[in-house]
Amino acid sequence: MASIDDYLLQELGITLPPPSKKKTYFLTLSSQVSGGRFDPNFYQPIFSQTIEKIKSGFFNTYYLRDLITFSTESWNGKDFL
Repeated sequence: MASIDDYLLQELGITLPPPSKKKTYFLTLSSQVSGGRFDPNFYQPIFSQTIEKIKSGFFNTYYLRDLITFSTESWNGKDFL
C-alpha cells in the first residue's frame, strides 16, 4: 500500500515537483478573520444556518439563569481524597 501513490501518479502520467526545502509560514490574526472567529468548523453552512434560525426566533431561547437554580453549596475537594 505504501507505493499506491507512486503507482497512481505513474498510471496517470503525473510527475510531481520535488519537495521544497523552503519552509513557509502563515500568520493570521483572529482580529483579521471575519467575525473574529478562527475555527474553520464555525463557518460550515450548518452552523451559519442554525445561527440565522436562532436570530430569527425559529427556536425558543432562554437564559440559563431562567431555567435553573444555581447552588450556593460549597465543599472542599480535599475531603474526598
